[in-house]
Amino acid sequence: MRVAEDDDDDGGTERRKCTLSKATIRYLEKLSKRGTHGTSVSKVMSSLIEEGIRQAIKDKFITQEDDAGT
Repeated sequence: MRVAEDDDDDGGTERRKCTLSKATIRYLEKLSKRGTHGTSVSKVMSSLIEEGIRQAIKDKFITQEDDAGT
């Protein structure tokens, strides 16, 4: 089991733990070596999560009202 840790917290982010399968970690490692979504596993994870959230907003699974309570 691995835990993602971000190397560069810019103050506008929040660190959270994420448990993933070994197979998923291997995919993330391969992507980090390609550099298409980041150069470390944690950066690839962040990139893919952010991309997924943007897609969920586009697909209207998430709305501005969902964020109003925070």
